[in-house]
Amino acid sequence: VEGTTTTTTAPLRTCSPRPMTLEEAHMAGSTMASPFYLGAEEDSLTLQDLLDWSRRRMSEGEASFASTEFQREASPKSWEDEVFYSILVDRFANGDITNDNSNIPDFQREQLKSKKPWSVQRWRHGGDLHGVKSRLSYLRDLGVTVLALSPIFLNSAGEYHGSCTTDLTSIDSNFGNKELLRELVHDAHTLGLKVVLDVQVNHACGGGLKYLGANSGVDGVSNCVLSTGETYWDSERGTPLNEFGRGRLGFGDSLPSFLRHQSFFTRCGPAKLYRPGG
Repeated sequence: VEGTTTTTTAPLRTCSPRPMTLEEAHMAGSTMASPFYLGAEEDSLTLQDLLDWSRRRMSEGEASFASTEFQREASPKSWEDEVFYSILVDRFANGDITNDNSNIPDFQREQLKSKKPWSVQRWRHGGDLHGVKSRLSYLRDLGVTVLALSPIFLNSAGEYHGSCTTDLTSIDSNFGNKELLRELVHDAHTLGLKVVLDVQVNHACGGGLKYLGANSGVDGVSNCVLSTGETYWDSERGTPLNEFGRGRLGFGDSLPSFLRHQSFFTRCGPAKLYRPGG
């Protein structure tokens, strides 16, 4: 009915508070098993190496940040009084035209070559971190206090929205690089602005990444995903997943090594067969 608004609500589920010291956080990887650890051969051989790499990367990142002499900005105790400005980075401002074609979709490259922009609405339009950085004073003068950036991490398909991440440790070259992101955040803090990043960890995308199991249909896939959530929320850490109905993934050629673990994925079937809520 015209003028009618329908609101759907769902219960919020949160993990129980569990105080942890800094030392415990650094050592957590070597003392606790992954809640989805399957004991698959390739996982059992490399998972501890991954955890060791993760801790080294954390230490190296902390040392690198300390070398800049930038100051950390504490998160507010409450966000309810903040004024957010959501930025789709690719469509906001193009501050560096030299990187516009560094990671674009294959179809865009082909259409540029043929001069037939049939899918121009899906092209990358050149917006980047440098463009956001150049507009910080403007955003502050609008009364904004928080910049909420769309995903800026590497996605191998070159999608403009960035919502299908391939590597969370790398900045997509069409948007800039790690150093530019650090400068952007520092400049924003100097002007009293906070920056929030969209980090998507519930799915991953990569060239050649595909499901190799049998097709169990829509109901089979949806029920398998549901059982994964129940295992996560209703069991103790280290409880293995029920492997019934789960296949394996072919990781392709672009997914980084730290994500190439069967136990990191639900592996219930092709994404196109998943129907949330039935």
